[in-house]
Amino acid sequence: MKTNIPRRRCKAWRLALRRVADLSGHHLKDEPESQFIHKFVEKISSELNDTIESVYKDKYVGVESRVEEILNSYIDMASKDVRFIGICGMSGIGKTTLAEAVFERIHRQFEASSFLRDVKKRDLDDSQDQLLRDMKLKSEIPRWDVSKGTNTTSRRLRNKRVIIVVDDADEEKLEKLAGNRDWFGPGSRIIITTENKGLLEKRCGKQYVYQAKKLNASDALKLFIREAFDEPLVKKIYWIYAMIL
Repeated sequence: MKTNIPRRRCKAWRLALRRVADLSGHHLKDEPESQFIHKFVEKISSELNDTIESVYKDKYVGVESRVEEILNSYIDMASKDVRFIGICGMSGIGKTTLAEAVFERIHRQFEASSFLRDVKKRDLDDSQDQLLRDMKLKSEIPRWDVSKGTNTTSRRLRNKRVIIVVDDADEEKLEKLAGNRDWFGPGSRIIITTENKGLLEKRCGKQYVYQAKKLNASDALKLFIREAFDEPLVKKIYWIYAMIL
C-alpha cells in the first residue's frame, strides 16, 4: 500500500511501536483499582505540569516574579479559607495577563474553574451562563434568568473548591457572579481585576489587594518584539539587542 508519508517517518513510528510493545504493564495484584487510577492520574498530571511550565514561561513575559508574589502572599494555596483576591491598576498595565498567568498555574488544583473575561463589557447573562457551564451546574442551551443563575451558584458551590476569575469587574455584576464567601467551598479563590481600588478593598480587604506593576524596560522590549514580529525572529532580535547593550 503506497502512502505519501516519508520513509524516515514510517521508520521512526515502527521503532516507537516496538519500544512500546517491550514495555511491561503494571499488575494491580491486591491494590484497589480506584487507588491505582488515582496514582496513575497524579503521575500523568505531574509530567504534564512540567510541560505546561515550559510553555507558560514562553507565553507570559516578565510576570513570573509577580505571579510568585501573588501565589505566596495573596493566594496561599494551603489556607482553607474562602478568599477574594484583587488585582488593581490602570488600564493596560497587565491586570488581565497577570490574572491569567496565576490562573494557568493553579486552576488544575481546584474541582472547577472559570475565567470570566471583560465582564464589564459583556451582558451579565452571558458571563453567568459561562460560569454555570464552567462549574458544571448546567448543560442545556437556553440561558436561565439572572436570579435563577445566582441562586444556583450560591447553593450548589458551597461544598466545592473552585477558582473563578472575574476580569474587569463592576460592583453590580460581581454581586451576581460571586456575591459572598459563603457561596463557595473551603479553599476557594476568587480573583477580581479592576481599576476600582475601592471596590477591591471593600470586597477583598486591603491585605488581599495586589497593585499591578509596570514591566521593566527589558521585559517591555521583549514583549513588544514578540507581539510585533513573527515568533521565530523574537529570540534572535532580543539577544542581538542584549549583546549590543
